[in-house]
Amino acid sequence: MFNLINRIVHVWTKENNVSSDGQAMQVELLDLEREDEKGLYGKLVEIDGPAHGGMDSCSIFQPDRKVTSNCFDKGQIYNSLDSVQRYLTALGVNLPMIFSDESASGEKNSGAAKAFPVRAHANAVSDLNAWYSPQSKDLTFGTYGDMNKGQDRWHLAADNDVSIHEFGHLVLDQINPQLGRGWQGDGGAIHEGFGDALASLYANDSAMSEDFAVAMGRKPNKEDGLRNVDNNLTMKDVGTEEHDKGQVYGAFFWSIKKAIADPNGEFKMDERQAADLALRILFMHAALYTTSKPTSVDFVNAVIRSVDMIKFSSSPPFIDAGKLKSAIMAEARRRQMLTPQKRDDGAFEPSHDSAVQKAGYNARFVPLKKTPFSGGSYEIHQQQYRTSRGVYIDVVGADIYTQKDRNGRTVLISSADVRTIKSGEINETVTVSPAKAVQLAATDAQKRMMAAEGWTRTLWGKKPGAFIDTLAVYQMDHKMAETALQKLSSRDFSRADVRLSIIPGSSDMHYEMKVGLGIYYINARTGDVQFKKDVFVN
Repeated sequence: MFNLINRIVHVWTKENNVSSDGQAMQVELLDLEREDEKGLYGKLVEIDGPAHGGMDSCSIFQPDRKVTSNCFDKGQIYNSLDSVQRYLTALGVNLPMIFSDESASGEKNSGAAKAFPVRAHANAVSDLNAWYSPQSKDLTFGTYGDMNKGQDRWHLAADNDVSIHEFGHLVLDQINPQLGRGWQGDGGAIHEGFGDALASLYANDSAMSEDFAVAMGRKPNKEDGLRNVDNNLTMKDVGTEEHDKGQVYGAFFWSIKKAIADPNGEFKMDERQAADLALRILFMHAALYTTSKPTSVDFVNAVIRSVDMIKFSSSPPFIDAGKLKSAIMAEARRRQMLTPQKRDDGAFEPSHDSAVQKAGYNARFVPLKKTPFSGGSYEIHQQQYRTSRGVYIDVVGADIYTQKDRNGRTVLISSADVRTIKSGEINETVTVSPAKAVQLAATDAQKRMMAAEGWTRTLWGKKPGAFIDTLAVYQMDHKMAETALQKLSSRDFSRADVRLSIIPGSSDMHYEMKVGLGIYYINARTGDVQFKKDVFVN
């Protein structure tokens, strides 16, 4: 049991320096249990980073610079991640359950389920990036330049829009771990839109990260940031890159807020009430997907179903669910989201057994994730294939999705992602040993790291401009490859970390290796190498 520390820090009055007009205020860091020169450790949040020399004499900026200090950044991000959790919990989002240590089957590991704190690493890298790692379940924030050499230009941890966006990835991944990590579909774009929608609705400010523009050399402008969810983009206006397409998904929730925010209008809601309702829809819809490869139609269906699951207040403002769904459908049509499905969307089964039968030869399904919510629970079961040796291996991207009501009765079972495997379809030939697979992955990681390092050096000397997105991409490529190489070379990396699996589009078995910010798949027959990123980047 910790004695709580009374720690007062300065934080921005709003999301960041620009949106706050450079004004800071004093706040107490709630439930702070421990602090040292590298971090702040509380009940809901744990922050670490480079040594900052103590919080008692903390200045907002570094001496003679307009770049925030280490100690300020840690207080800022602690308060940001702590405050958003408290706000969402008050709205009815069950974060303690979402962040609990319950197993996939819903059985508690030991005693009462214990929620883990949100862990973030402030100023941990020199990159112009921030990210969430599903494998380590933590957040990392860069400094856009080497802080040790005085080349740092912007500390991303000091911007609430950035920290809450990354927090959004963490929460969504805890609710639905398959979404955004599939091999097809708009899951990644929906993830990015979720992060932007969460940050903007929480702050009730559509501009994302106004400090970004200043870091790029532009003048401070509250309407000029990294992105803006108050846009009219349609699905035909954007490309396939997940941040680009994510602008449509994030803006969708902002538009819903705008549609219902009028005290004298149909829904009788002010701006804050409308933003809160949009937040509730945002979180509820996350548990209502029936595929890990969603299209825009799947997205709209999940949002519509979320309205049916939300318990509306019996006191003013009263919500007409039918009118709300009509507003949602109108927005979906306006953004050209209701395109014809290119796959069978009628993959709903009468029972779990019928879904298993669809998988065909030598299949079983094991619990992967169970997420309770106010109307019941959302469960994902991972498909596995039994080899001729009697060993079950994962069929990557193949799952059954089940929704149950609050009484435990099954409401729907979706087999849209089930892969039907026929007898003799899988080639179980193994000519590559696990040790050789690790060697092949390490060689690939080394090559990728060197290539990314070369491009990063080339781009770093240029002035901020159109190249900046490319620089961030290569910096992330370098970090993914570097982390993979460190993981593969570690003494802790063992045979147990190399698992056979079946991946989409192939009938060969592949070795799967989770390497920090990505996953390697090595063909067990041919030795062909595939790398798939497993990280959500700002």
